[in-house]
Amino acid sequence: MEADQTRVIFDTLDRLSGVHTTQGIVHLLKNAAGKLAAADGAVVMLRDGDEIRSVDKDARWPLCEGQRFPLNSCVSGWVIRNRQCAVIEDGFSDPRVSVTILARASARSLAVFPIRSADPIGVLGVYWKEQRVADPGLAIALQTLANAAAIAIENARLLSSVEVAYRSARQEAQKYSHLVDAVNGVVWEANLRTFCFTFVSEQAERLLGYPLSAWTANENFWLDHVHPDDREWSPTFGRRSPGTGDPGHFEYRMIAADGRTVWIADYVSIARRDDNTECLRGVMVDITEQKALESQLTWHARYDSLTSLPNRAHFLDQAEKEVRGTAGRARTPLAILLVDLDRFQHINDSFGHLAGDALLMAVAARLRKLFPESETVARMASDEFAILAPGAGHPDKARAIADRIHAVFSRPFNIAGTSVYVTASVGIALATGTRRSARDLLREADTAMYRAKKAGRARSEFFDASMQQDVVCRLRLESDLRRAVTRREFELHYQPIVDINTRRVLGFEALLRWPHPKRGVLLPAEFLIVAEDTGLMVELGYDALVRAGATLSRWAQRSSPRPWVSVNFSPVQLADPDLLRRVRSVLATSSIPPESLKLEITEAGIEQSEAVVRERLRQLHDMGVGIFIDDFGAGTSSFSRLLDAPVDTIKIDQRFIGEVSTPDCDAPLLRSIIALGRNLKVGLIAEGVESETQMLGLRELGCKFAQGFYFGRPEPLDRAEMLMER
Repeated sequence: MEADQTRVIFDTLDRLSGVHTTQGIVHLLKNAAGKLAAADGAVVMLRDGDEIRSVDKDARWPLCEGQRFPLNSCVSGWVIRNRQCAVIEDGFSDPRVSVTILARASARSLAVFPIRSADPIGVLGVYWKEQRVADPGLAIALQTLANAAAIAIENARLLSSVEVAYRSARQEAQKYSHLVDAVNGVVWEANLRTFCFTFVSEQAERLLGYPLSAWTANENFWLDHVHPDDREWSPTFGRRSPGTGDPGHFEYRMIAADGRTVWIADYVSIARRDDNTECLRGVMVDITEQKALESQLTWHARYDSLTSLPNRAHFLDQAEKEVRGTAGRARTPLAILLVDLDRFQHINDSFGHLAGDALLMAVAARLRKLFPESETVARMASDEFAILAPGAGHPDKARAIADRIHAVFSRPFNIAGTSVYVTASVGIALATGTRRSARDLLREADTAMYRAKKAGRARSEFFDASMQQDVVCRLRLESDLRRAVTRREFELHYQPIVDINTRRVLGFEALLRWPHPKRGVLLPAEFLIVAEDTGLMVELGYDALVRAGATLSRWAQRSSPRPWVSVNFSPVQLADPDLLRRVRSVLATSSIPPESLKLEITEAGIEQSEAVVRERLRQLHDMGVGIFIDDFGAGTSSFSRLLDAPVDTIKIDQRFIGEVSTPDCDAPLLRSIIALGRNLKVGLIAEGVESETQMLGLRELGCKFAQGFYFGRPEPLDRAEMLMER
């Protein structure tokens, strides 16, 4: 729940205590509900016998005909009869709502809440013209306001009625008795000096379970049954409870006969009897249910509902206390560590959001178990956690904590019956030297965390001042990247892949280039991580695929040669459920054979791929699209993973090509990889060939195909086509 919403709720609850007319309470409730729900309309309607009527003369509930109607004719009546709220996402599919009236009101979603403390006395309704998904937190908040308004309305009624009853009590004792017993609360009178009850209405027995005689016979009944922690706030001590604006309004707890704790709202005044003596008179109302809802609302404002960890607001409050030395212990240097899961979106895309939530709960449980109570662990955002570590302001101590965090992720998580390995990037900010606020420290930890991601993920970085410029540059790059994706500013450059023996060009690898208007041509390493972090990778990758398809379509018009094109695919794209449809669309639109298109995925991407992704690769392979493993040897793939994946060609990482940089070298690793490719019956392409010596060495080892600056650099389309004519 947003801070602004929480502020509206508590401000309304506070103001209700100072309003004593039904019209004023209705006006306050309607305005607060409309603002809290960001609704297109709000109305309050009160029960009048077997009918319900609009109280606000300027308002009309748009889903009902007229301002007065029978209880059994609409959704408002259903809410009163069933004593529960009705949250309707689509009114056109709900039988409780008239479709004709709904269409006339141009409304789609609505929510109606009973206004009740005991029995419903009316309803609070809000509606939206656009369809809205039900929000449990908002429903709790609106019901809290409705319950508080019910108490305020009944108090306004009964205080007026009780005042009349007191004036005529001596003359019409029987009438007075019936009146006060009908009030939904305990009407009472007590001795001003001794606080001994001299009268209580029959509701008193229902409130606490003690017989009426016990209230008046025991001179210390009040003090004997007030909760020990609330005695100083009870009317017997003449002090109002915190948070109540009315000097005669007290809120405290009493202990019932069965041991229950009952929250009481007591409205007290000093009155003068007919014999000119003064006494205390008041009305006790049971607000236990309202207090429970307020407590639940407060919890949601401070804690994350998924993991039960403190949320961002709670974390910042606690961190600020530590920074200022007001947390109940000596001020010591502290550290804030921000933990962000690497490639969490890939988990969501592969397993679904329920599995993603399960992973977040598992991570939260491990972090909570890892740290004692002296550290605060919080969930800050979707896949982002923070640790507040007092006394860890020294780099060695903070580094030790970060190492413990990384150790947590060394063990797999069981998600949907599958063991999943997840890593995390950690940013560390130390509260030493210049005094800074908790928000400043959190911002620094966030900056350091992004540096850790940029440096390769699964690592920790400390914040230093030089990173601030990196943040500014990154934000500018993100903005430019979003604009470039929208405007399709990217280009493809093509690097040839050749037959070593004949030097004939067999195909090209399509490589993204970004002609930045200020920074010149940017290579993928300078913007792809930002594209992944901002969710732009899928659209950027498909833009490259469409461009490659257009190039292949152009080459298909040639008599010969007709080389193939390979396009790099990220794990994020492979996890996209729309992958197969998009590839088929490119093939159909470009009118190209599937075998002319190759998709390259890194060895690390194969390693991270789950069953659903490998199945998509298999379907692409069955369509005729070639599957290449890029940078082979740079990761930790097992042979079983390779055998399980539908791989056509292995591209040998260029670090192994260095083994044949001099004549007569043994090249044991390169020799093993080439032998592996033969055994697996897959093609082999050597990457990064930069000299004739390397080319000759590869040919001697039996590697037939290669790519690298020796054969040609990545070039724009027109220059790449010139290489085809050699």
